[in-house]
Amino acid sequence: MSRQALTGIKVLEVSGGVAAGFAGRLLAGFGAQVDVVEPPEGSPLRRLPPHIKAQADEESSAVFLYLAANKRHLTLDVKTETGRRLFSRLVAGADIILDDGHLRDASISYDSVAQANERAVIVAISPLGLNGSYADYQATEIVIQALGGSLFCSGYKEYPLYMPGDAAQYVGGVYAAIGSLAALRARSATGKGQIIDMALARAVIEWPFTAMTTYEYTGADGVRATPVRDWQGVQRTRDGYIGVNILTEQQWQDLVRYMGLHELLADGRFDTPLKRIANREALADILAPWWAEHETMGIFESGMEWRIAFGLPLTFEQIANWEHYIERGFVVQQCLPDGREIKTLSRPFTLTAGGWQDRWLTTKMGAGNVDVSAELANGGEDVDELLSGGAI
Repeated sequence: MSRQALTGIKVLEVSGGVAAGFAGRLLAGFGAQVDVVEPPEGSPLRRLPPHIKAQADEESSAVFLYLAANKRHLTLDVKTETGRRLFSRLVAGADIILDDGHLRDASISYDSVAQANERAVIVAISPLGLNGSYADYQATEIVIQALGGSLFCSGYKEYPLYMPGDAAQYVGGVYAAIGSLAALRARSATGKGQIIDMALARAVIEWPFTAMTTYEYTGADGVRATPVRDWQGVQRTRDGYIGVNILTEQQWQDLVRYMGLHELLADGRFDTPLKRIANREALADILAPWWAEHETMGIFESGMEWRIAFGLPLTFEQIANWEHYIERGFVVQQCLPDGREIKTLSRPFTLTAGGWQDRWLTTKMGAGNVDVSAELANGGEDVDELLSGGAI
């Protein structure tokens, strides 16, 4: 296997959440050795739906399988004396440690971890950070989105909209991965690691940042609008929907010519941007029959010839099978260790050298225990004693 960008970097992932799991997946994909430390009962991620088997088991969670790629999994009870001793040995060899609260739950402070390995970069992921009035506040995905302003900016005036899935967690995972690599770069100059305080709510604030700056400059705090019929935005087509966002006068003229509705160029109701806003419902009624007669993909592709960037709202089935994403290697067919084949997301971006590789190691709970025990045994521990003592 060719050398990758992060070959030689050792990561210790102590987590049961998506954010740390995704950060670990990103690092592992580019070559880092990632060891996932799970409690004896297994990571909570193993129990997250949806499950790809009719009978759910420890390896059937689709979320877990996606985040588990390229990682080695071991179980360790860090609440026991022996478990803590073994964990200290793991810490001693780590370059990056990813944690989303499990260490604090086990009364293991980040300062003590830093003392055990002063070169380690420790990424502490939490809803609202390690200090401040609400530092101990526990939060789920919807709470994090709300505290980050996303809910306030999404949807219509009557009610906000919640972005489905674990969007805040995945964005937080990207921040955690970037932060860990920045700290590694700093370590090359100082010789010392540091503790990265990663608050998930802070990552979410980035989404509605334009709304935040609007408030700072104008004092306007209301960003959700009452739904109205508009010629811009999402339009219903013959077989689905298309997104329309015309910004310049040239784009407006190109759109009208593209649709074959040249008479609108001479219509005084629509000859300026402000008039088109004032008469948007009337304009929407005129354009609606054209949208309804044409199919979404045809509009998307033919619009490119006119330099009109229509928004193509792909379904997840279309994403998984769109030839462009497959050609780019963003969506790949993978064979899991048990022989099952799945279609999944792969590399997030492409490097000219040292890039992404997918290799599903076995995801069975504790599958890495023997290997890790053998590595630790080099320090004098007895492998059989470690395995039978209940710490791993």
